Amino acid sequence: MPICCSPKTVPDIPGINRPNVVSAADLHRRLKFYLRFLGPKTLRWLTRFYLPVVKRVVIIGGGLHGCELGEFLQARPAGHYRGEVHVLGQGMVDVIQAYLFNWFRKKGVTLISGVKDYVEITDRGLTLINKEGERQTLEADTIIPALPLQPDLALF
Repeated sequence: MPICCSPKTVPDIPGINRPNVVSAADLHRRLKFYLRFLGPKTLRWLTRFYLPVVKRVVIIGGGLHGCELGEFLQARPAGHYRGEVHVLGQGMVDVIQAYLFNWFRKKGVTLISGVKDYVEITDRGLTLINKEGERQTLEADTIIPALPLQPDLALF
């Protein structure tokens, strides 16, 4: 975990350290490394051919950070990525919400709000308790916690 981030940034879900979980911060770090040598346009072009995520993705965190990540993944060309993307949570900025949710509907990104609890992460995906109180498993190859970063006040 980066030294600047609070433990609240990483959700406390059994299985969160499994190999099928890739943190948004880790994705950012990887891209930032390559950005030192390549420009943003070149890096965006290269992500059309390789991303360290697989076809079925669940993004935990429906704020701006998680929704932008969902949009980015689903906007990849049909030959590379274009898999299932589920964004869980709420907290989107109202101004952007209408536009982004409309785009999500057109592109097939599923937005699931009102998740009551995250039960566990397994090889199959993420098991949760939905807003109706029912246990549900979202099958996923990659799970990405994309919660907003919080300051680590312990350093203060």
